[in-house]
Amino acid sequence: MIHRSHCVVVAEIGINHEGSVETCAEMVAQAAWAGADAIKLQTVDADISYDKNSPSYTLFKRSALTPEETAQIFQQSRRLGMAAFTTAVDPVTIDWVDRLDPDAHKVSSGLLTTTPIVHYLASKGRPLIMSTGMSTEDDIQDAMEAARAGGATDITLLHCTSLYPAAPELLNLSSIPWLADRWNVRPGFSDHSLGDEAAMLAVVFGATMVEKHFTLDVTRPDFDHHLSLDPIAFKEMVRKIRVAEKMVGTPGRVMSDAELEMRRWAHRVLVVTRDIDAHTALLDSDVTYRRPAKDVEPGGLPPKELRRGVGCCVSQFLEPCCGQNIWRVGNDSPITLPCERRYPFMTCILVTAAGGTLAPLNIRLLRESRRHAVTVVAVDSRPEAAGKDFADHFSVVPPANDPGYVSAIVTLIQRYGVTIVLPWSDEEAITLATHRETIEQTGALLACADLWSLHTMSNKATSMRHLSAHGIRIPKWHIVESVDSLQRDIDKAMHDNAELVIKPMQSRGGREVYVIRNDIVGQVDYYGSRECHTDWATFEKTYRQGVNAQLPVMMMERLFLPALDIDVLAWQGKLVQAVPRERLNPSGIPFRGSIFRDTDALTRIAQDVVASLNLSWLYDIDLMSDAHGNPVVIELNPRPSGSIAASIHAGIPFYEMLMDLAAGIVPSAVAIPEDGRRIVPYMDCSFPVGAQ
Repeated sequence: MIHRSHCVVVAEIGINHEGSVETCAEMVAQAAWAGADAIKLQTVDADISYDKNSPSYTLFKRSALTPEETAQIFQQSRRLGMAAFTTAVDPVTIDWVDRLDPDAHKVSSGLLTTTPIVHYLASKGRPLIMSTGMSTEDDIQDAMEAARAGGATDITLLHCTSLYPAAPELLNLSSIPWLADRWNVRPGFSDHSLGDEAAMLAVVFGATMVEKHFTLDVTRPDFDHHLSLDPIAFKEMVRKIRVAEKMVGTPGRVMSDAELEMRRWAHRVLVVTRDIDAHTALLDSDVTYRRPAKDVEPGGLPPKELRRGVGCCVSQFLEPCCGQNIWRVGNDSPITLPCERRYPFMTCILVTAAGGTLAPLNIRLLRESRRHAVTVVAVDSRPEAAGKDFADHFSVVPPANDPGYVSAIVTLIQRYGVTIVLPWSDEEAITLATHRETIEQTGALLACADLWSLHTMSNKATSMRHLSAHGIRIPKWHIVESVDSLQRDIDKAMHDNAELVIKPMQSRGGREVYVIRNDIVGQVDYYGSRECHTDWATFEKTYRQGVNAQLPVMMMERLFLPALDIDVLAWQGKLVQAVPRERLNPSGIPFRGSIFRDTDALTRIAQDVVASLNLSWLYDIDLMSDAHGNPVVIELNPRPSGSIAASIHAGIPFYEMLMDLAAGIVPSAVAIPEDGRRIVPYMDCSFPVGAQ
């Protein structure tokens, strides 16, 4: 079962189970959930393969599974519909592994030049998978000769770059088809790069197998955790691989029925530009090129036939917007010139989290589009949602973590003909992106990032690591693992910082954010900038009782005002529009804000963030300043800010621009007309109140 009609995706567990069969079993279950076709282990007898003083000896010694435990994992994998095999590197281990009936034998890159072992593995009569990292063409030729001499007939060669991680410029994916052509084998790819882009591209280059390191927690030290994918990221990689397979198709110019239908109205035809009297010969200036409207029966003369129309006499009076017949002189075959009609874009937007405080204002702004005829469908888990009465339609749906949430959204998309789904909360964006294929099979566009980008942005530690890796300025930060270590971590950090901030790893609106200054704790008020001060002992007791379940938490240096937002519209990793905005109430929900004209520094930050995450649609970047006045990114929000209305009221039509993108039009950036435009709460006034 190792070979299927599609690319075989192998979850390389290796020794990331760290010697725990229970952990390994959980990894197998998660790999099956993520869509893996097979799992692979590493089975190495450290006493045979390594010097006892080497780091590898220690690593493999403490991560070894017994034959009984390996058999258990193989059986579990098969029950879940996956193939199972391992890398064994010595004859004794190969023999007992072979008795477990693996679906293949694996030759690692480090073993490829050990041709006696290659020959021995081949002699077992099972499919043979060989990685080619660190190998020359001659090395591969020697291994192939050893394999075939051992009787192997079913061989897969995996292109591999044996660096951990392997940089993009060193992957050389063009070697994948070369392996197939050179040795007449199935080619594949053993991926040691970060992310999932290389795995997806490998399929385009002809890989029939993709092997990717797998873990439950990418933050764990040692082993291969750091270059592995966790279950959610692995599932997204599998999805992309399946999409890539569909995209590859077959050579040649073949049009689907859908494309043929598109051709009927998308290709230009000849139309008249003015009133033409009957029996009048057409001039060059009388004819131009237009697309026929979708709901008008397409027809007419293609532009390449212009020479047939010019100089011909029309049979009857023609209007520019009415299709008529033109008769060529001396020919009784009619030429139809269809009419040109223009219709506004019809857009139905489904917005989530309609219970948000600023949802009413944002729903109203969505409906006030000038270029789009907009219908808004709002959903929330609470029937008393604030945005309920501002939308055209409102429905109560289950919470985002409920199994029935996605099906409820799909039902509403189909009922109302939704064209855009716009998540207004992190949780709902992640849930919907997890089921993107299901959502977009309805014909609706999901206006949020891919799953990897959403997880990167929504988790504060992950986002900080990502920003730092891409050279974007961030504050000093630290992960606090337990309440018991909180005081120690604070004492250590206070040596370098006068004030500290503690916040959950995932939160919004300033909930459970604490400021620490000289052992005095201030909790940020959710709806404003006030701080409720308390002593350390009271805080510790309250913290243990309140948010202990949210551990670990993030500790970071407190930065300086002003608190800034950048409203961002992006498309395919490129910045379309950025509008910086100062929060006039720096803490909690930003009810009051002041937009200002762009600055080069903030634009560069927005560009770098968008490019690093390959973003499309609307997002929000939160910043403050360091001691030198430099802007520092403190959070990435994987959704539009609730207070994006400040930017819209200042003349930047973000929602219209988003709808343009959904209609296939990439809008141009709009100049910010004036500084100081502000927004106030919708319960006071939902209109701009002018410059400060």
